[in-house]
Amino acid sequence: MQSIPGIVQGIRDPLGTILQLLTGVLSHFIATARADINAELSRYLFTTVEPTASGIRPLTANPAIAHLNGSLALIADVLVGAVLLYTSLRSIFEHTSHARYALHIVIRA
Repeated sequence: MQSIPGIVQGIRDPLGTILQLLTGVLSHFIATARADINAELSRYLFTTVEPTASGIRPLTANPAIAHLNGSLALIADVLVGAVLLYTSLRSIFEHTSHARYALHIVIRA
């Protein structure tokens, strides 16, 4: 078979040509958007550097964030302990199957 030049092929099959051009444009757009999104996600989501600083500085080098991290870990531990203590005391003093079931769920979760 002979190869038909592009302009003649476009005249013979205009819908196919339009679909091919549209597919090419969309493929280029998606590839460019993927690269931009990956760059932004890497900068702001998947790294542990401070995005507000001009240079690359570890996030925990900021004293306020380091203190906040320690405080949040302590608060989370206290809350877990409080929930476990509450369900344990409820199970001891209520003597209902619902209270014992709640303790069972808290311990297994």
